[in-house]
Amino acid sequence: MKRTSYNLPNHAHFLTFSCFHRQQLLTSNNLRSQLLIAWNEARHTGNLAIWSYVIMPEHVHLLIYPKDEPYEMCRVLRLLKEGFTRQAVAYYRERTPQMLNRISVLRGQRVVHRFWQEVA
Repeated sequence: MKRTSYNLPNHAHFLTFSCFHRQQLLTSNNLRSQLLIAWNEARHTGNLAIWSYVIMPEHVHLLIYPKDEPYEMCRVLRLLKEGFTRQAVAYYRERTPQMLNRISVLRGQRVVHRFWQEVA
């Protein structure tokens, strides 16, 4: 199934992100705090309102409102996910390196880390 994105001015968006392979990667208070900090930065950078959120151990829900017209949801999603993924990988490297094995995938000849489940 292919994901469809809508760039509709003056509309809020309900988003759900699942952790890689639906693993419970968001059980640490430190990681959840880093996620909120990353979302706050994305909110400023992307000119978004974050109306509400829920952080569960293996997924998150967000209700956002893009303030810019026009906007692209693919850019908004990248802002909300990528910065935190880099922070989570750094956190794992420093504190629990064995966790990196749980989020590692081979892309060609290189290993990349996936915190969020890839959307088809």
